[in-house]
Amino acid sequence: MNTYHENNYATYSLLLGIVYVYYKKDVVIDLEAAKEIVRDRLQFQDGRSYPVLCDITDVHYVAYEARTYLAFYGSQLTDHVALVCRQMGNYRMAEFFIGTDQPLQETQLFTNEAAALEFLETLKKKNNDLS
Repeated sequence: MNTYHENNYATYSLLLGIVYVYYKKDVVIDLEAAKEIVRDRLQFQDGRSYPVLCDITDVHYVAYEARTYLAFYGSQLTDHVALVCRQMGNYRMAEFFIGTDQPLQETQLFTNEAAALEFLETLKKKNNDLS
């Protein structure tokens, strides 16, 4: 399995059992972009489920159809999702996404990566303890 992938919208990396998705600056996500983003992540993960950290700080806009698609299909092969956003406008957009589109997997919003990683690591440990 590769540990790095990049497309027009984001970079994907795998480190210590967590998939990191960093969206590129000023990206606009319409339905076709959402499909490519999800397809690439699923291929990158090679059929394995992981906790996912998505940094959406630099996303410019996400269309309604894309949000709906990401909430459903984007939840595939994710154990939990931590959204990281350091800008207030995108933070509000992400709050709206979580509350309105209701992703299928537990999704939390954070203003910094350290808190997001702590959330994912805690859930990873809980899941391992249950196994």
